[in-house]
Amino acid sequence: MRYLTLHREALNQLTDVVFDKNGILHFIARGQSMHPFIHHGDVIFIKSIENRKLVPGDILFYRYRNGKSSVHRLTGIVLKNSMIRYIVCGDAHPFSHECLNPDQILGRVFQVKRQNKTMDYDRGIWRFAGRIWICLPSIVRRYVIFLTHPSRIGLGALNRLQKNAVYRIVMRSILYKNIRICDATDEDIPSLVRLFDYQRYYSDSDAVMRFREQFRHISQTGCILIAKYKDNAAGAVVLERESEQNGSGSWWMNSLFIRRRYRKIGIARALMHHGFQRIIRESGSSIHFFLFRDNIAGIRYYEKMGFKICTDTASRQLFDEESSQEKRPRIVMSLELSEASRLVL
Repeated sequence: MRYLTLHREALNQLTDVVFDKNGILHFIARGQSMHPFIHHGDVIFIKSIENRKLVPGDILFYRYRNGKSSVHRLTGIVLKNSMIRYIVCGDAHPFSHECLNPDQILGRVFQVKRQNKTMDYDRGIWRFAGRIWICLPSIVRRYVIFLTHPSRIGLGALNRLQKNAVYRIVMRSILYKNIRICDATDEDIPSLVRLFDYQRYYSDSDAVMRFREQFRHISQTGCILIAKYKDNAAGAVVLERESEQNGSGSWWMNSLFIRRRYRKIGIARALMHHGFQRIIRESGSSIHFFLFRDNIAGIRYYEKMGFKICTDTASRQLFDEESSQEKRPRIVMSLELSEASRLVL
């Protein structure tokens, strides 16, 4: 069977057609928000909710107002302002709830396939397990998720280690001297696809194709600097020049990502330093980027490097346009490159 990657509009049109004909929609799950019941890469089967009463424990397929679709579990039904509202949340995020109107709900998950195993969530043990799951205290669910998700156990241990000063010194002496920073090339695309986790949203072949298209566009307006450890991508930063029509000499840092095992040893700082020197050579005057307003640790980190919350009118206008489409408020941080040139590693 061949699977296709659809844009949001195409998926919405397909969904409407399938459900209007009482058909069955199935696609590959991306992400871990429904762990442990739905894993990344599972095939989920959805049918319309027409003429069926929804009950807590059902897994719903719904659409946000911006057209994005998602799958989460129904945990409660409430009456608000004389209207029925449905409360949903991901099984892996028991503290994060969303309130839906009836017209947002399109279907429900009735079956999941994982490799050679098929699980029917409409009846039997799996339906019973879903009912029991939402009755468990949130802290118990978090503990179960932790125990059943091996990667989370490893990440938790790694996070604790990276907070230790001795560990950071040792790893910096072992790894940092073998880190090489250079411009990304076509040969680095598969490694960058894995670094930025494009497989989470696309199939392997589509992920490479889509990233290659973006890479060509970025190469015309800026660059991608990659930090390599033994030919593997340890981190990367995406820098793009603001429209030349503005003539401002401003650049934007659109992405900065370090693979988790290589964090806390100075790679992010090294990437930014090389990026700033590159921008200065191309007559750039300032660098900007978006940061979530509630990321206090991130704000403090960048302020130590000389960044400031931006008050520039043009940048604020762009920020207002971007943030109006976001639920999570963001800020713009900026740095004059005369200051960046004084950065030392």
